[in-house]
Amino acid sequence: MIARNAISTGRGAFGLRALRTLCMAALLFALATPASARAASQVPGTPLAPGQTRGVVGGEVVDLVYSVEVKTASVLVATVTGAAGSELGLYLFPPGAESIQTEVPITSSARPGGLQRVSALIRTPGVYFLNVNGRNTDRPREFILSLRVQPDTTPPEFVALEPRPRSPSESVCVRIVARDAVSGVSRVGIRSATSDLPPSWIPYTGTREYCARLSTGDGDRRIDVLVENGVGLVRTVGATVVIDDTPPSVRSTAPQQGATSVLARPRISWSFTEPVRLSASPRASVFATDQLGRPLGGEVLLAPGRQFATWVPDDRVAAGTTVIASLTGIVDDAGNPSLPIDTLEVIRKQASTLSVRVLRVRAQRVTFEYTASRSLLGRSMSIEGLVGGEWQGIKAFEAESTAGTFSVERGISERIRIRWLGDDIVVPALSKSRPLP
Repeated sequence: MIARNAISTGRGAFGLRALRTLCMAALLFALATPASARAASQVPGTPLAPGQTRGVVGGEVVDLVYSVEVKTASVLVATVTGAAGSELGLYLFPPGAESIQTEVPITSSARPGGLQRVSALIRTPGVYFLNVNGRNTDRPREFILSLRVQPDTTPPEFVALEPRPRSPSESVCVRIVARDAVSGVSRVGIRSATSDLPPSWIPYTGTREYCARLSTGDGDRRIDVLVENGVGLVRTVGATVVIDDTPPSVRSTAPQQGATSVLARPRISWSFTEPVRLSASPRASVFATDQLGRPLGGEVLLAPGRQFATWVPDDRVAAGTTVIASLTGIVDDAGNPSLPIDTLEVIRKQASTLSVRVLRVRAQRVTFEYTASRSLLGRSMSIEGLVGGEWQGIKAFEAESTAGTFSVERGISERIRIRWLGDDIVVPALSKSRPLP
């Protein structure tokens, strides 16, 4: 008995030692197991309702996973605030995530410190996962996790919608002001009202003009303007725009190409087929030089109605100068650049006038006196007579300064006038006709 008891007692002692050894091995295995392997088992995690919850993370437990059920399109905002000295991270994973170690988060925040915040626009209902990650390895830290899930069931609203009065089809522009108090305005779209195609979507960046390309063709056009919020809800309104794909062109010029101007500051005007505007400054809209290539300063003025553009030089232009002007940067109200505009050349000359009167009448000859507005000394003058309803040259004579006389035979014509053909500086002159007594 004593022997059996002794043997039995020995076996019992050996069994206790073995149990203690087995427990210690299990503990060491648990400590040696990577934290990431333990964290992966926490999906789907603890159900979490909107509001606040407290937890502990860090040390051996580096991840705590919570499941959040979102039943409709919503804005989800989560904030974790750790105790002093905490180093935390916050990650949001999509529905269907099997492991926080392998799944790519929708959004995350892992800045230094214990305050982290994530937000997401949830368009698809489902169960999402929040992971609070503790980077402190020395010991656990307490934290408070706040969750807000705000459903958004209303599409954004238009505050202002202002189409441009005229637009080319390649860039139909609308000034848009929109708002959405819950999920914000994410993008805007523009399309023809009769189109079955998706709109041209443009990220919404606040109050400004948004432009899209439509099919060509002048005239009124109905369009749809769409705004979408962060969770995909869309509001559509209609508007009318005027499509203008026809560029302006020059109808006429004054003076015409190669004409002469007697103005000390010769003006050059262009008439257009529609109202236009300058895309550059008034001083940069015309490049003007003389025949030697020397620049001539000036600016362009638009007349009321904006169908006439006139270049006005800054200073007097010397007689004998050929003004060479090129008008550029002309666009219509839709922004269409004008068709190419030919360079215009205008010759600046001085004006001149001639007048004649009967001075003496003799039996065979009549003497006339002429007066010129400027000295024509030594210049050749032509006497013309009206014969049978047609003007014919009678003779030429050399002028005497600004006044002089000439005589013709009586009966040679019905009326008399004189002409000067002009030169490089002075324009031609023609007097009024006088009856020949």
